Amino acid sequence: MNLSKAIIRKAIGVSNFSGVQLTEAASYRRIDSLQPPYSLFWRQVEQDALPYCIENNISILAYLPLAHGLLTGRFALGHKFDPTDNRAKNKLFQGENFERANKR
Repeated sequence: MNLSKAIIRKAIGVSNFSGVQLTEAASYRRIDSLQPPYSLFWRQVEQDALPYCIENNISILAYLPLAHGLLTGRFALGHKFDPTDNRAKNKLFQGENFERANKR
């Protein structure tokens, strides 16, 4: 059985692609959606892939829009994460980044 004929494809999505990578991928198949990290802290997609997506009618499904919970206001200054929590070593939850995010 030829799997490419057996599988019904409704949409193709990619994650973390730059504008250059989207252009290359589109030369093989139509790309329907991009899933980039996108929040007030991660806005690179606006300058790189977003213009390409708008021009080519590609949907954007952002991930980490609340920056691992940092933008929720749930974590006060001095909050300590469990060492097994990946946020314990994440730069967003340390020093100036953490302080700026906690200003209200």
